[in-house]
Amino acid sequence: MNKTDSNYRAIQIATIIALVFGAYFLRNFFSLIIFAIIITFLFNPLYLRFRRRFKKKGTAASMTLIVSLLALVVPLALIAIATVYQIRHALEALSNNTVDFGSLGQQMVDWINNVTARIPGMHPITLQELQSAVTKIASDVAKSFLNALTSSVSGLTGVITNIIIYMYVFINLLVHQDSLIELIKRLNPLGRARTEIYLKKMGSMTKAMAKGQFIIATVQGFTDASLLYIAGLRSVFIFMFVILTVLSIIPLGGGIVVIPIGIVFLLTGHIWQGLLVLLGHFLIVTNEDNVLRPKLVPKESHLNPALTLLAVFAGVGMFGFLGIIIGPVIMILIVSTLQMYLDSKPSTHK
Repeated sequence: MNKTDSNYRAIQIATIIALVFGAYFLRNFFSLIIFAIIITFLFNPLYLRFRRRFKKKGTAASMTLIVSLLALVVPLALIAIATVYQIRHALEALSNNTVDFGSLGQQMVDWINNVTARIPGMHPITLQELQSAVTKIASDVAKSFLNALTSSVSGLTGVITNIIIYMYVFINLLVHQDSLIELIKRLNPLGRARTEIYLKKMGSMTKAMAKGQFIIATVQGFTDASLLYIAGLRSVFIFMFVILTVLSIIPLGGGIVVIPIGIVFLLTGHIWQGLLVLLGHFLIVTNEDNVLRPKLVPKESHLNPALTLLAVFAGVGMFGFLGIIIGPVIMILIVSTLQMYLDSKPSTHK
């Protein structure tokens, strides 16, 4: 190995160390940066339109930022605030035992006692016992969801700091996107041609997941929440809308919540409510996916359901509530990288 090779190897090692240290150094803002990258990618076509109207890149980027805040960030923030308020109100009601189960609860107790009466050794339960059990379960679920929703926020100072960082990252990604893409092409050992294919495929899959899947999940979550609202669950509409939308992103779907609620309605004598919830979910919500998915998510951009499920839960565990979006995008990056490696690997013949 000559001197030039030794210097190049040392530079390679130093570069890797710098990248690892940089990732560690920015770890507290990693989720915010990835979120900004995703939103930048989704709104880049709008930025290119503004570039044709305005001479300065900064003006076009600022206009794109304003539109993105009005179209996406502000509504999501308002929904998050309303959801947190509703969950805290529900937790307060649960902690004070002010929830009235009424005739629904008594009918549920009677049904359970009729079923368990045939089992030797089983004792009948009371309405108070059912109320305590349901209250504890509902309280635990609400607290877990509230913690996941607020895990990325640490007071007013943290919110302001995150907003400022997001805006600067968003604008700089738009303005300097050409130089960043060029940098990626130069760093990728696979070469410029394969890098362009890689970026195009990754962009297609990311757009399909972050945009298409999000729209489908939002429509399904809103429909299921509206069915529950009509059936009588009006005080938790926003909370149910958010949690059903989140569940619709993953393969489990909102049915794991909606179907049991519909069955409970039927078992307790609320026939039309139960039929409305169950038939509405099976006939409307499931067909929404069949109608919207072919239009919004190309077949080549589909992510395996098992990988999607793992990515969502892993993302939530690592990045908090934003992990619902970030997790699948990172999984797309991993899958795209592996596929690019397999495509670039020379074929061998025996």
